[in-house]
Amino acid sequence: MTYNVGNIIVAADYNGFRGPNGPATAYANATVATNRVAALIGVGYGNRGYGQTSTTFNTVTAGDTVSAAQWNILRGIVSNINIHEGNVTTVQNVVVASASVQALDASGGRANIAGIISTLDTNRLSFSAGQMALSSKLTSNTAVGNWNTTVYHEFTVVFANEDDARYFFNTGSQVYFAGGITGGNASVIDNTLSTMFTNMGTVKFSSNATTYTGTGGTGSAIGYYDLTGSYQTLFTATSSAASYVITAKAESIVGNNGSNGSTLRFRANVNTGSSSYVTVNATTHSNISQLISSGTITVAEPTYTTTHAIS
Repeated sequence: MTYNVGNIIVAADYNGFRGPNGPATAYANATVATNRVAALIGVGYGNRGYGQTSTTFNTVTAGDTVSAAQWNILRGIVSNINIHEGNVTTVQNVVVASASVQALDASGGRANIAGIISTLDTNRLSFSAGQMALSSKLTSNTAVGNWNTTVYHEFTVVFANEDDARYFFNTGSQVYFAGGITGGNASVIDNTLSTMFTNMGTVKFSSNATTYTGTGGTGSAIGYYDLTGSYQTLFTATSSAASYVITAKAESIVGNNGSNGSTLRFRANVNTGSSSYVTVNATTHSNISQLISSGTITVAEPTYTTTHAIS
C-alpha cells in the first residue's frame, strides 16, 4: 500500500485495511482474515466476526480516492471495536469533508492504523467489562431434605443459528454457573456442600475455555469451539464428601462459517458420594447467568431452557 505521509489515500490503502468483499468463506483463510476490519466486525469466519452487518462497509473502486464519508465508516468501526475490547489505543478523530486526513503511518510520532487494527485482531476475543451486561437466566432448586448421592440440572442454550452462536462467544459473551444451598440443619454434608460452592465461585464458559473465579476447582481448555457431539467435562470442584461437575455438548453442528453448533446442552451434577442414609437437608441451587455484549457491539441473546430441574 502507498498509505503514508504525502500520498493520497487510495482504494488499495482503504481496501487493504478493510479486507475483501464477498461471502464469509473469503475469510476462511487465516492469512486473508488477519488484520482485516471487515473480518472482525461483520460475519467473519470462525472466531473472527461480531455480526454487526447493518453498517454499509463496502470496498472502494480501484482508482478512486477515498472520501471522508468512507474513511469515517472505517474509523467509526475501528473505534467501536476498540471500545468493546477495552484497548488503550487512540483512534483518529472524525474526518471533516474536504479537510486533510492525517496519515497514521507511525511516522513523526503519529499513531499507526495498521498497528491499531493488528491490536484489535489480536484482542478480538477480549472485552471491556463496561461493555457487557450480566443477567440471571435459570434457577433450579431441590426440595428441602429429599436427596442423597447425586442430583443434576440439565439445560439447553439455543441460538437462532450457528452464526449467532459465533457472534455471542466471539464478543466475549459467556454462560455462568454457580451453585449454593440454603436452609438445612447445618449437618456435615450441608456444610460440605456450602463450602465447596463458596470456594469454587462462578464458573464461566466462553469461546475457548471454561474458567472460574474461586480457588476450589479445575477448569478446562474447552469452550464453545471445542465442544463435540458427546459430553465433555468443563469443570470439576471437589471436597472431602462432595463434588460438582459441569459437562456439555453441542447439537445441530453444521459448521456454517466455522461455527460449532447452534444448540448447546449443559449438565451440572452435584454428587455427595454418600450412602443412602445420609441426606442433604438443605435446598440445593443451580444458578445460570449470562454475560452478554451490550455496548458498542450488541449480539442476539439465546434461549435458556431447563430440560431437567435439579433432582
